Amino acid sequence: MITKVIKFDINKNLYNTLIAKQGDTKSRFLLFNLLDGSIPFSLENRSVRVYAVKPDRTEVFNDLIITDAAKGYCILELTTQMLAVAGTVKLELMVIEEDKKLTSNIFYMDVKESINSEKAVVSTNEFGALLTALQDVDNWNKEFTEKSGKLEELYTPRLNELGEQLDTKAEQSEVNKRLSFRNFEP
Repeated sequence: MITKVIKFDINKNLYNTLIAKQGDTKSRFLLFNLLDGSIPFSLENRSVRVYAVKPDRTEVFNDLIITDAAKGYCILELTTQMLAVAGTVKLELMVIEEDKKLTSNIFYMDVKESINSEKAVVSTNEFGALLTALQDVDNWNKEFTEKSGKLEELYTPRLNELGEQLDTKAEQSEVNKRLSFRNFEP
């Protein structure tokens, strides 16, 4: 619904405090244009996450959605948990590529208090990025299990056949040894 565009140099401070409203849900988004100086910061083959600490010291760790990797555009949804507590939220962005991590300077968001208390949201930790990673691991494990079952089905008969051939060769070798030993006796 409401998307604020923010040009954000990853090497500098963001001096403007962002403003949001407590209790808003699925309606506030920040579109970051990440820059390195005046050059767009490429997000190709990278992921972007936000780490935030709310005024009550609970934490948020979520993924951003990359919308244009070449130009450095990514969207942060201000989730219900990010806006659960009025006050100043401290945030930093993390750009991740394989085992490398680059974090931005800390920036701030002022969550304005809402007078509407129709549904009070309880502030808790939110770790969306970790849940996504755990789901990826679970999916990989299911895929691996499925593929290993197919490999077992494919190769077990062949391995049994080779085992039988080895047993036969071993028996023949033993027979040949005994025959040659008997022929050797004086």
